[in-house]
Amino acid sequence: MKTVRYIQSLRSERKTDTYRNGTPEERALYGLVPQSISHEGYSDVPRHSYWDDFFILRGLKDAAAIAGILGEKVLENEFCAERDDFRTDLYASMRAAMKNRNIDYIPGCAELGDFDATSTTVGIDPCGELGNIPEPALHNTFEKYYRFFSERKASRNYVNYTPYEVRVIGTFVRLGQKKRAEEALNFFMSDRRPAGWNEWAEVVWRNPDTPKAIGDMPHTWVGSDFLRSVLDMFAYERERDSALVVAAGIPDAWIRDSAGVSVEGLRTCGGELSFRIHPAGKRIIAELSGNIDLSRWKLILASPLGTPLRGVRVDGKASRVPGSAGVRIMRLPAKIELTY
Repeated sequence: MKTVRYIQSLRSERKTDTYRNGTPEERALYGLVPQSISHEGYSDVPRHSYWDDFFILRGLKDAAAIAGILGEKVLENEFCAERDDFRTDLYASMRAAMKNRNIDYIPGCAELGDFDATSTTVGIDPCGELGNIPEPALHNTFEKYYRFFSERKASRNYVNYTPYEVRVIGTFVRLGQKKRAEEALNFFMSDRRPAGWNEWAEVVWRNPDTPKAIGDMPHTWVGSDFLRSVLDMFAYERERDSALVVAAGIPDAWIRDSAGVSVEGLRTCGGELSFRIHPAGKRIIAELSGNIDLSRWKLILASPLGTPLRGVRVDGKASRVPGSAGVRIMRLPAKIELTY
């Protein structure tokens, strides 16, 4: 409760008449938390970073959920209202900032209109706001990032980068762009330092012999972002409709391998999940088991391959061929046969 009260006190500093009725730049700050340098990119001059605001929104969402679990109905209602009010102000701010700077992507902060896709990723995960973040600006953000990524990968003409970018692997999975996720995974894996140590420095130099700062090594924040993203390739929790989405990011080559892909005892918010996906002639077989609470969570099997589906059978019975939504699994264990 004290944390929410503090958030409310911070927001009150940006809910005065100055920010309600001031210049376009001032109005773009209405309802946010004050500027900070928690995002190191703004360490020279503190900014109103959307990185901060996404984490504030995550906190308010969790506070409301905790109050509900504890049976604190009055606090739950208050925290839900605060969450919704903040979400409204956050996205109004983004739209105002984009208008002020004449840009078509999500900016890193309200003041600059800067491009910072690596920070925008947190709005998708862990904040869970895919479907709420303004569109088409969100997709434009990651189209712009992918163009930059592709040019850098093709030319290898860069000095350095920070491998916090591994977060985009999970973002591409959640945007339904698994080939891009695989490209990013392969690129970043090739830049572990030293080779074979299974770690990244905070700064990766194209020339590994460059005698300049590399930050922490191993960099465990980068490592945790990597783990989150790779887990998303196998299964991720989609907050907006309480869905557990399976196999949305597994590369086709892994699926087509004779051994296929197996996962045992994956812990999720809905329970434990195990699955095996493997080829069988011209079909792909997916076998799922576990104790997922299907009364509270939808279980969705994404099409394991990137080619169009021609047929689906669930536990031996023909099922409607789904579109991009994937196959809904209504009970466990389940065996799904997919024909391409």
